[in-house]
Amino acid sequence: MAQRCDTGSVCQLIAAWAARPRKLGSLDKRQKERPEDRGVDVGGTNTDAAILGAGNKVIGYAKAPTSLDVISGIKDSVSRVLSTTAVGGFEYDGGTEIGPIKEAEVRAAVREDLREGITSIVISGVFSPVNSSQEARVKELVEDEIQNASAECGTTVETHITLSHEVAQLGILERENAAILNAALRPLAAQLVPAFQEAMQVAGISGRLFLTSNDGTLISAETAMQAPIATVQSGPVNSLRGAAFLSGVQDGLVIDIGGTTTDVGVLIKGLPRPAGATVDIAGVRTNFALPDILSTGLGGGSHVEWAEAGQAEGRNGRCTVGPQSVGHELASKALATGGHVCTATDVVVLLGKMEFGDADLVRAGLKEEQALDAWQVMQQRLADIVDQMMTSKGDVPVVVVGGGASLCDDLLEGASSLIRPPFASVANAVGAAIPQVSGVVDGVYSLGGGPEQRASVLADAEAAAKAQAIKAGADPQRCQTVIKEEIPLAYLPGGVARVHIRVVGDLADPISVSPGRSAPAAQEAQPISKSALKPQEHVTPTVQQDAHVEAASSAAEDVPRSISAPSETWYTWEQQRDASGAWILGRRDIDVISIGCGILGTGGGGSPYINRLKVLRELDKGGTIRVIDPEVVPDNALVAEAGGMGAPTVGLEKLDAFECELALQAHTTADPQHRPLFAVMSCEIGGGNGLEPLAIGASMGLPVVDADFMGRAFPELQMMTSAIYGHSLTPAALADEKGNVVMVQQCASPHWLEWLLRPVCTAMGCAAGLSTNPLTGRDLRRMAVPHTVTLAWRLGRAVLTALAAKADAVHAAAVEGGGRLLFTGKITDVQRSTSEGFARGHVTIEGLREDQGRVMTIQFQNENLLAHVDGRLVLSVPDLICCLSTDGGQAFQTEHLRYGLRVSIVGLPAHPLLRTPEALAVVGPAAFGFEGVVYTPLGD
Repeated sequence: MAQRCDTGSVCQLIAAWAARPRKLGSLDKRQKERPEDRGVDVGGTNTDAAILGAGNKVIGYAKAPTSLDVISGIKDSVSRVLSTTAVGGFEYDGGTEIGPIKEAEVRAAVREDLREGITSIVISGVFSPVNSSQEARVKELVEDEIQNASAECGTTVETHITLSHEVAQLGILERENAAILNAALRPLAAQLVPAFQEAMQVAGISGRLFLTSNDGTLISAETAMQAPIATVQSGPVNSLRGAAFLSGVQDGLVIDIGGTTTDVGVLIKGLPRPAGATVDIAGVRTNFALPDILSTGLGGGSHVEWAEAGQAEGRNGRCTVGPQSVGHELASKALATGGHVCTATDVVVLLGKMEFGDADLVRAGLKEEQALDAWQVMQQRLADIVDQMMTSKGDVPVVVVGGGASLCDDLLEGASSLIRPPFASVANAVGAAIPQVSGVVDGVYSLGGGPEQRASVLADAEAAAKAQAIKAGADPQRCQTVIKEEIPLAYLPGGVARVHIRVVGDLADPISVSPGRSAPAAQEAQPISKSALKPQEHVTPTVQQDAHVEAASSAAEDVPRSISAPSETWYTWEQQRDASGAWILGRRDIDVISIGCGILGTGGGGSPYINRLKVLRELDKGGTIRVIDPEVVPDNALVAEAGGMGAPTVGLEKLDAFECELALQAHTTADPQHRPLFAVMSCEIGGGNGLEPLAIGASMGLPVVDADFMGRAFPELQMMTSAIYGHSLTPAALADEKGNVVMVQQCASPHWLEWLLRPVCTAMGCAAGLSTNPLTGRDLRRMAVPHTVTLAWRLGRAVLTALAAKADAVHAAAVEGGGRLLFTGKITDVQRSTSEGFARGHVTIEGLREDQGRVMTIQFQNENLLAHVDGRLVLSVPDLICCLSTDGGQAFQTEHLRYGLRVSIVGLPAHPLLRTPEALAVVGPAAFGFEGVVYTPLGD
């Protein structure tokens, strides 16, 4: 499924194939009778087609303009989708039921939907990719109720039901978003797919229709109508697959240069490298399979313009290329064809690198020195984008395809070799014709019990993935495993890991079907409507210079897009106070604080993303968030901290609700004097827990103290300043979403409390709310790190103010936090392991800018602990080592670091409470196993 499609053009191309005379030469009878694999790629400028014949050779290809828009009506569809989440779901092991399905509730919801005219329904359950039985049961209930309603009204009610586990993987919020988008596309897919099949019938082609999926393999027409979201990135994927097929390169980079944009992707074993765990689509966070593609506004139709030297950022001398493009009007607007727009194509024509139009017409409007200037700009753009997509040190083979392939020099920086394969201009259509399908398993498995059990479990998972591929049409004898990953889950016992396996197989011999139409597809086929396929003039999209389909590896994912506009005057945004002096938080304050919490997480603490949504929901419900100074808390008033405890991966599925409130209430219930809580506060300001008390305060009507017990994020309870300075953490309460509450009345030490609560947290599904022993206002002022909510707010505002002013956001954050920039560079290596429930490892960064030629290494245990430059220690825990995006100033978590990211390392000073001998014994380098490392405070 591409963004634009002209079924008429497709029909013409297919008909042209059928009529094309071809010589079979010396092919034997078996080869002559071999069915041909035909591929069509529908792009924004052209619709391309190709035929693969005997020996997988390209025996025909064609191009036609793309002229129809199929996106009309999708926005309306989104608003008419219901996401039905039935009470229930499973724990991370897939066998323990969180709760039973309330069947009466499901039936009542369906009736209400039908009364409102809702016909697209999404069913989403907790950990459904691990155990989908509850989603399947809810679907049965929905279908039964729809059938009953149809019988009562005497008409057939047409509905589309999407099960979330069939669309995306672990991560309930992102999976549900993906399922909703999928449900919105299904009515359109039910029109488009039969239209393609009709084009095949018109051309007299007897064969089965497949569509390219986002992972580079094919899916059937029936699957495409059930899961159209699986095809949204098929255009770039087709080009990558076609490039691998035509060049023979299985591991390398592909540059696809079109009329408006250049897409760069990575090939791994001949398939596109997948994007990270989450992907933003038009501001909606999703996690379905997408390729990792980096795009830039450079193509054959790109405008080439000149201005005074240095007049605008990004210009080389006097020249800039793109992102504006003439698109499909190149033949009429380019200088080479008598037009008046200087394009990238005109540049290569003048330099003799391409034959197009009349070079003399170009010379009349373009000087050779100007063309050389533009050529240099284009090559630097291409070299930069290749460098950003490289997966390891050293040059890699690069395959150049697309109609604008002449825009790339043969000596491209970063390329060990540059390959221009035959039929490169239609590599996208060739990719669409490659007959392979796949099967994927993504779930949580116990790999403990010894090597034999581990091997057996992985073999079963691999067999399940292969079975899926065979079900999709793969030949059992021609399947291979292309991805096998194990990701150990922190805090979980018994070698529990997330296992991801992908098997790819060649299509089996063609199935005998009626021309262009299979029975299941015909059942859902609908006449294509004129409203869905409305003719319109082609509009060349405005493309950002580097628009990346960003994975969660970019910290910018956590920055709300609604607040990133340059028009925002963040420097004038002040704290709003009520008559008592309490700071009243609004939505923009939450956005700002979430950025600051990410920075103070120093690579750990969990993403603030979900917690931010939770706080905003409380504000939408009418809640008030009052932040008070520690000094106004009465001496004998009780203040309790609260936050989440558990495995971050489990938290992707089990979104916390009222667990922390239950843990807080347990203190009041257990207190013999039943003293009420005066206020709530955070145990750690870094990461998601920095925002959790804001939601609790709004929900429970309690003020939030502007303080925490870490001044950052740390991995264990004994590292809280309250514990360091003598306050007992017991009694401590741990609660889950079922209402279970466990109290630990007493333990030998704060460290023992950590180890006692871990197995309890595991029994609660590895996601629980925790609150330790409340303390008085008098002790709070002595033990807590003050004004850390304000610090997070100041850091976030500094970043956004700099971005709005197009200034250096990293520098702004460093100055606001009283720290300094330590290093700027590119990540070239990341090593990770899991030990004692913690993610440990190190990251290597090669210097850029002023740090060119130097190397920094950072060692981490959930959070960043030590930073060395060229072997010399430059900063250590408890000071804050913050890894920020060089361009945006937002924080990266350690689990999201990967090769190629441009990062800036900022050092911020720890609060004096963390620099005392008592504190250093618990949170200094030696406490993390770095014996002999002497802590030197930042600035000394």
